[in-house]
Amino acid sequence: DGQKMSFAELDEGAADILPGADGLYFYPYFTGSPSPCANAAAKGAFVGLDLAHNRFHMARAVMEAIGYQANWILEAKERLSGGHPDAQLHMLGGASKSRLWTQIIADITGKTVVIPGVSDTACMGAAILAGCGVGLFNSPSSGYQSFAQRYSTVTPDAQTHELYQKGFETYKRNAEAVISLEWSERHE
Repeated sequence: DGQKMSFAELDEGAADILPGADGLYFYPYFTGSPSPCANAAAKGAFVGLDLAHNRFHMARAVMEAIGYQANWILEAKERLSGGHPDAQLHMLGGASKSRLWTQIIADITGKTVVIPGVSDTACMGAAILAGCGVGLFNSPSSGYQSFAQRYSTVTPDAQTHELYQKGFETYKRNAEAVISLEWSERHE
């Protein structure tokens, strides 16, 4: 309908969509695909899109895509490190402000997500450095400690994690197909 929507409204609508976004997958390959299936020529794509999907399905599919990509990278990292999984993930920036998105990341990865009390960490870093400059903190480390005690955690839901594991396998199979597509060059 062309109306602007806030992130909070988008979150609320996407929360009404069941995990798996009714079979809609998104591949966030705007600058090529990252590891573990790196391909600099890959392009982003929605897969499974039909007329039953709406903007909230698409929003949820985007959030899930970031979770699936993170899980895929974690899976490869754990395989390469001899099976030493990370117990927690730390989520920073704008996405960490979304309760839905942080829950999706926790549910897909099966890991607790730690969210700092200050989500805009670049601003926090600037404040810490300014604090050091005016003598408020002795060092950036001591400045960080004054902020580090404020955080929240999001724990995965076991049932939803299991559901997402099936979706993750589909995501990986589809990703290999999306990555291998031939894309025409842009004509300007």
